[in-house]
Amino acid sequence: MHDYELITVLCRRFDYSGAHNVAIALGLHETPLGSLLRLCMSSVNFDFTAAREQLPPIRELFEKQQRRMLESNLEDLIQGKPDAMFSEHIWSMRFQLEQEEFLDFLGRLYRFNEAFLKYLFVLKHVGKKSLFDDIYKEGRILRILRNKYDIKNRNIIFAIQSFLQQLDPPMPGARAVLDFFTGKEMKALVELRNDSIVGHGYCGVSRELITEQFAPPDVLLDHLVLMMEKNGLSIDTKKYYIINDTIVQTLKRGIDDACSIRIEK
Repeated sequence: MHDYELITVLCRRFDYSGAHNVAIALGLHETPLGSLLRLCMSSVNFDFTAAREQLPPIRELFEKQQRRMLESNLEDLIQGKPDAMFSEHIWSMRFQLEQEEFLDFLGRLYRFNEAFLKYLFVLKHVGKKSLFDDIYKEGRILRILRNKYDIKNRNIIFAIQSFLQQLDPPMPGARAVLDFFTGKEMKALVELRNDSIVGHGYCGVSRELITEQFAPPDVLLDHLVLMMEKNGLSIDTKKYYIINDTIVQTLKRGIDDACSIRIEK
């Protein structure tokens, strides 16, 4: 395999750090391609401010509409807008799935459960807010639930589930969320997580074990996306595929043509 093709393979697996290391070895890290890889590396770690700093050198790599979409998306992420943040959460789970890191996949699933329930509570209580707003703090939500709705459960997940169950009329789409979070399949997946090193034990996790308890992990992701869309969120499913296609096209145009333009310091 040619070294340049290795960058493509790694990006298809969403391993942008590995791809960047190859770019360094090839002397391509101070090019627009290198900047794009660093943007992805920062985004994988939810450091969207650092990702935004890589925008100027990569503008020439994207068509005008795609460039504007990427710029707007990063601004939305920096502001904590729910649609963008939950989209990125799903992408993060997809990255772990593609790299067969099923322990971290379950860890992100568990984090999703809490985050999405908090979002539904805030949405019903005060409306759509940035995920960075203080209203999402666990202690504040529990106080509101206790003082206003007489829900005294100190477990945030169970407390919000009780809140959603009490609503009359119910929130549109909330029943599907409750059925999913309280179903035996999710309970089994939570047990897998709890028994693993990201929980409280040292048991192993595999694609097969996840599939036995619910469905193939990619089907589980599709289910999460559908559930969020039914609750009014717009979930992006194209962003990193567009970025990866841009990386491939950049490499295909030739190293001399597309990658040898050094970034001026």
